Amino acid sequence: MSPAALDLDVGSGQRKRSAPDEAGGHGLLFAGVDIGGTTIHVGILNAQGEVQGGVQVEPLGEDHDPKVVVGIVRRSLEACLRLAVCSMSGLQGIGVCTPGLMDCEAGLIRAAANLSGWKDVPLVELLAQELGVDKSRVVLEHDTNAALLAEAWTGAARGLKHIVLMTLGTGVGGAIMCDGRVIRGSKGQAGEIGHAILVPDGRRHGRAGVDGIFEGYASATAVAARAVEGGVPACSSLSKLESVECVDVFKHAEAGD
Repeated sequence: MSPAALDLDVGSGQRKRSAPDEAGGHGLLFAGVDIGGTTIHVGILNAQGEVQGGVQVEPLGEDHDPKVVVGIVRRSLEACLRLAVCSMSGLQGIGVCTPGLMDCEAGLIRAAANLSGWKDVPLVELLAQELGVDKSRVVLEHDTNAALLAEAWTGAARGLKHIVLMTLGTGVGGAIMCDGRVIRGSKGQAGEIGHAILVPDGRRHGRAGVDGIFEGYASATAVAARAVEGGVPACSSLSKLESVECVDVFKHAEAGD
Protein backbone atom coordinates (compact mmCIF):
# COMPACT_ATOMS: atom_id res chain seq x y z
CA MET A 1 0.00 0.00 0.00
CA SER A 2 1.48 3.37 -0.99
CA PRO A 3 0.97 6.65 0.92
CA ALA A 4 -1.51 7.67 -1.77
CA ALA A 5 -3.67 4.69 -0.83
CA LEU A 6 -3.94 5.93 2.75
CA ASP A 7 -6.02 8.88 3.83
CA LEU A 8 -3.37 10.42 6.05
CA ASP A 9 -5.91 12.31 8.11
CA VAL A 10 -3.71 15.06 9.57
CA GLY A 11 -6.27 17.86 9.36
CA SER A 12 -7.60 19.66 6.32
CA GLY A 13 -5.14 22.49 6.71
CA GLN A 14 -2.15 20.17 6.40
CA ARG A 15 -3.38 17.23 4.37
CA LYS A 16 -0.51 15.71 2.42
CA ARG A 17 -0.46 12.92 -0.16
CA SER A 18 2.28 11.43 -2.23
CA ALA A 19 2.34 11.60 -5.98
CA PRO A 20 -0.07 9.23 -7.79
CA ASP A 21 0.78 5.56 -8.07
CA GLU A 22 1.59 6.04 -11.77
CA ALA A 23 4.93 7.44 -10.62
CA GLY A 24 5.69 4.01 -9.21
CA GLY A 25 6.97 5.55 -5.98
CA HIS A 26 10.53 5.64 -7.40
CA GLY A 27 12.51 8.63 -6.23
CA LEU A 28 9.83 9.96 -3.88
CA LEU A 29 11.40 10.62 -0.48
CA PHE A 30 9.90 11.82 2.78
CA ALA A 31 11.41 12.80 6.13
CA GLY A 32 9.99 11.57 9.43
CA VAL A 33 10.78 13.30 12.73
CA ASP A 34 9.78 11.89 16.13
CA ILE A 35 10.35 14.28 19.03
CA GLY A 36 9.88 12.07 22.07
CA GLY A 37 10.11 12.68 25.77
CA THR A 38 13.78 11.58 25.95
CA THR A 39 15.05 11.11 22.37
CA ILE A 40 14.64 12.49 18.86
CA HIS A 41 14.47 10.08 15.90
CA VAL A 42 14.88 11.27 12.31
CA GLY A 43 14.80 9.21 9.12
CA ILE A 44 14.25 9.35 5.35
CA LEU A 45 11.69 7.01 3.77
CA ASN A 46 10.62 6.21 0.25
CA ALA A 47 7.02 5.84 -0.93
CA GLN A 48 7.01 2.18 0.17
CA GLY A 49 7.90 3.13 3.75
CA GLU A 50 11.46 1.81 3.48
CA VAL A 51 14.11 3.68 5.47
CA GLN A 52 16.85 5.15 3.30
CA GLY A 53 20.34 5.34 4.78
CA GLY A 54 19.45 4.69 8.42
CA VAL A 55 17.81 6.51 11.32
CA GLN A 56 19.52 9.19 13.40
CA VAL A 57 18.81 9.02 17.15
CA GLU A 58 19.80 11.90 19.41
CA PRO A 59 19.06 12.52 23.10
CA LEU A 60 16.57 15.30 23.72
CA GLY A 61 18.70 16.65 26.53
CA GLU A 62 17.65 18.87 29.42
CA ASP A 63 17.21 22.07 27.39
CA HIS A 64 13.76 21.78 25.86
CA ASP A 65 13.75 25.25 24.32
CA PRO A 66 11.89 24.76 21.01
CA LYS A 67 14.64 26.50 19.05
CA VAL A 68 17.24 24.17 20.55
CA VAL A 69 15.07 21.15 19.72
CA VAL A 70 14.53 22.13 16.07
CA GLY A 71 18.28 22.71 15.82
CA ILE A 72 18.86 19.09 16.85
CA VAL A 73 16.29 18.01 14.28
CA ARG A 74 18.02 19.98 11.52
CA ARG A 75 21.44 18.49 12.26
CA SER A 76 19.99 14.97 12.43
CA LEU A 77 18.07 15.46 9.17
CA GLU A 78 21.15 16.78 7.41
CA ALA A 79 23.02 13.65 8.47
CA CYS A 80 20.16 11.48 7.15
CA LEU A 81 20.14 13.35 3.84
CA ARG A 82 23.86 12.71 3.38
CA LEU A 83 23.36 9.00 4.02
CA ALA A 84 20.40 8.88 1.63
CA VAL A 85 22.30 10.95 -0.98
CA CYS A 86 19.46 13.46 -1.11
CA SER A 87 19.00 17.19 -0.68
CA MET A 88 16.40 19.05 1.39
CA SER A 89 14.74 20.22 -1.83
CA GLY A 90 14.37 16.58 -2.92
CA LEU A 91 11.98 15.78 -0.08
CA GLN A 92 8.28 15.59 -0.91
CA GLY A 93 7.36 16.46 2.64
CA ILE A 94 8.46 16.39 6.27
CA GLY A 95 6.31 14.80 8.96
CA VAL A 96 6.92 15.63 12.61
CA CYS A 97 5.24 14.07 15.62
CA THR A 98 5.37 14.81 19.33
CA PRO A 99 3.46 13.85 22.47
CA GLY A 100 1.06 16.28 24.11
CA LEU A 101 -1.97 18.36 23.22
CA MET A 102 -1.87 19.99 19.81
CA ASP A 103 -3.70 21.67 16.96
CA CYS A 104 -2.47 19.81 13.91
CA GLU A 105 -4.12 22.14 11.42
CA ALA A 106 -2.50 25.20 13.00
CA GLY A 107 0.83 23.39 13.53
CA LEU A 108 0.78 24.25 17.23
CA ILE A 109 1.78 22.26 20.31
CA ARG A 110 -0.66 23.48 22.94
CA ALA A 111 1.01 21.70 25.85
CA ALA A 112 3.31 18.72 26.38
CA ALA A 113 4.05 17.33 29.84
CA ASN A 114 7.22 15.59 28.62
CA LEU A 115 8.57 18.73 26.92
CA SER A 116 9.28 21.30 29.59
CA GLY A 117 7.94 24.78 28.86
CA TRP A 118 6.14 23.85 25.66
CA LYS A 119 2.97 25.91 25.55
CA ASP A 120 1.46 27.14 22.27
CA VAL A 121 4.69 26.33 20.41
CA PRO A 122 4.36 26.93 16.62
CA LEU A 123 6.39 23.83 15.85
CA VAL A 124 5.60 23.62 12.13
CA GLU A 125 6.63 27.23 11.58
CA LEU A 126 9.81 26.91 13.66
CA LEU A 127 10.84 23.71 11.91
CA ALA A 128 10.14 25.12 8.44
CA GLN A 129 12.26 28.18 9.23
CA GLU A 130 15.10 26.07 10.65
CA LEU A 131 15.12 23.77 7.61
CA GLY A 132 14.64 26.54 5.06
CA VAL A 133 11.51 25.01 3.53
CA ASP A 134 7.99 26.27 2.94
CA LYS A 135 5.65 25.70 5.87
CA SER A 136 3.24 23.83 3.61
CA ARG A 137 5.79 21.00 3.31
CA VAL A 138 5.78 20.27 7.06
CA VAL A 139 3.00 18.21 8.66
CA LEU A 140 2.36 17.91 12.39
CA GLU A 141 0.80 14.78 13.90
CA HIS A 142 0.40 13.35 17.37
CA ASP A 143 3.06 10.71 18.00
CA THR A 144 0.62 7.91 18.80
CA ASN A 145 -1.55 8.68 15.77
CA ALA A 146 1.61 8.68 13.65
CA ALA A 147 2.51 5.24 15.01
CA LEU A 148 -0.96 3.96 14.16
CA LEU A 149 -0.79 5.37 10.62
CA ALA A 150 2.62 3.78 10.15
CA GLU A 151 1.32 0.37 11.21
CA ALA A 152 -1.64 0.80 8.84
CA TRP A 153 0.68 1.78 6.00
CA THR A 154 3.44 -0.82 6.18
CA GLY A 155 3.22 -2.58 9.54
CA ALA A 156 1.21 -5.10 11.54
CA ALA A 157 -2.12 -3.43 10.73
CA ARG A 158 -1.58 -3.18 6.99
CA GLY A 159 -4.85 -3.52 5.10
CA LEU A 160 -7.01 -3.06 8.21
CA LYS A 161 -9.54 -0.25 8.64
CA HIS A 162 -10.37 -0.69 12.35
CA ILE A 163 -7.34 -0.40 14.62
CA VAL A 164 -6.60 0.37 18.26
CA LEU A 165 -2.97 1.02 19.22
CA MET A 166 -1.32 1.62 22.58
CA THR A 167 2.24 2.87 22.95
CA LEU A 168 4.47 2.33 25.98
CA GLY A 169 7.56 4.51 26.26
CA THR A 170 8.48 7.65 28.16
CA GLY A 171 4.71 8.01 28.41
CA VAL A 172 1.63 5.97 27.57
CA GLY A 173 -0.38 6.78 24.46
CA GLY A 174 -3.40 5.50 22.57
CA ALA A 175 -4.85 5.92 19.09
CA ILE A 176 -7.97 4.67 17.31
CA MET A 177 -8.81 4.17 13.63
CA CYS A 178 -12.37 3.44 12.52
CA ASP A 179 -13.38 2.85 8.90
CA GLY A 180 -9.89 3.87 7.81
CA ARG A 181 -9.90 7.27 9.54
CA VAL A 182 -8.16 8.33 12.72
CA ILE A 183 -10.61 9.21 15.48
CA ARG A 184 -9.53 12.57 16.92
CA GLY A 185 -12.37 13.91 19.02
CA SER A 186 -13.50 17.52 19.33
CA LYS A 187 -10.20 18.61 20.90
CA GLY A 188 -7.86 16.13 19.25
CA GLN A 189 -7.53 14.02 22.40
CA ALA A 190 -9.50 10.90 21.46
CA GLY A 191 -7.66 7.71 22.37
CA GLU A 192 -5.36 9.44 24.85
CA ILE A 193 -5.28 7.11 27.84
CA GLY A 194 -1.96 8.03 29.45
CA HIS A 195 -3.37 10.73 31.71
CA ALA A 196 -6.54 8.86 32.63
CA ILE A 197 -6.68 8.49 36.42
CA LEU A 198 -5.99 4.85 37.27
CA VAL A 199 -5.58 5.23 41.05
CA PRO A 200 -7.37 8.21 42.64
CA ASP A 201 -4.85 10.25 44.68
CA GLY A 202 -2.18 7.79 43.57
CA ARG A 203 1.52 8.32 42.89
CA ARG A 204 2.80 11.53 41.34
CA HIS A 205 4.44 11.29 37.95
CA GLY A 206 6.73 13.88 36.35
CA ARG A 207 5.13 17.19 35.33
CA ALA A 208 1.69 15.69 34.67
CA GLY A 209 0.00 17.79 37.36
CA VAL A 210 -2.48 14.98 38.13
CA ASP A 211 -1.80 12.14 40.57
CA GLY A 212 -2.57 8.49 39.95
CA ILE A 213 -2.56 8.53 36.14
CA PHE A 214 -2.05 5.40 34.03
CA GLU A 215 1.28 6.77 32.75
CA GLY A 216 2.51 6.97 36.34
CA TYR A 217 2.31 3.19 36.63
CA ALA A 218 2.80 1.67 33.16
CA SER A 219 5.22 3.93 31.27
CA ALA A 220 8.91 3.05 30.94
CA THR A 221 9.89 5.94 33.20
CA ALA A 222 7.36 4.88 35.82
CA VAL A 223 8.50 1.23 35.77
CA ALA A 224 12.07 2.34 36.45
CA ALA A 225 11.01 4.82 39.14
CA ARG A 226 8.75 2.31 40.93
CA ALA A 227 11.54 -0.28 40.97
CA VAL A 228 13.72 1.96 43.13
CA GLU A 229 11.06 3.67 45.27
CA GLY A 230 11.94 3.18 48.91
CA GLY A 231 15.34 1.78 47.93
CA VAL A 232 16.31 -1.37 46.07
CA PRO A 233 16.57 -4.41 48.38
CA ALA A 234 20.14 -5.65 48.82
CA CYS A 235 19.03 -9.10 47.67
CA SER A 236 17.97 -7.71 44.27
CA SER A 237 20.44 -7.84 41.40
CA LEU A 238 19.28 -4.30 40.55
CA SER A 239 21.11 -3.07 43.66
CA LYS A 240 24.39 -3.55 41.84
CA LEU A 241 23.47 -0.96 39.18
CA GLU A 242 24.36 2.71 39.50
CA SER A 243 21.08 3.69 37.82
CA VAL A 244 18.02 1.66 36.87
CA GLU A 245 16.22 1.92 33.54
CA CYS A 246 13.02 0.17 32.45
CA VAL A 247 14.96 -2.30 30.30
CA ASP A 248 17.02 -3.28 33.36
CA VAL A 249 13.86 -4.09 35.35
CA PHE A 250 12.63 -6.45 32.64
CA LYS A 251 16.01 -8.08 32.01
CA HIS A 252 16.59 -8.76 35.69
CA ALA A 253 13.02 -10.01 36.16
CA GLU A 254 13.51 -12.47 33.30
CA ALA A 255 16.67 -13.66 35.02
CA GLY A 256 14.69 -14.49 38.15
CA ASP A 257 15.08 -11.34 40.25
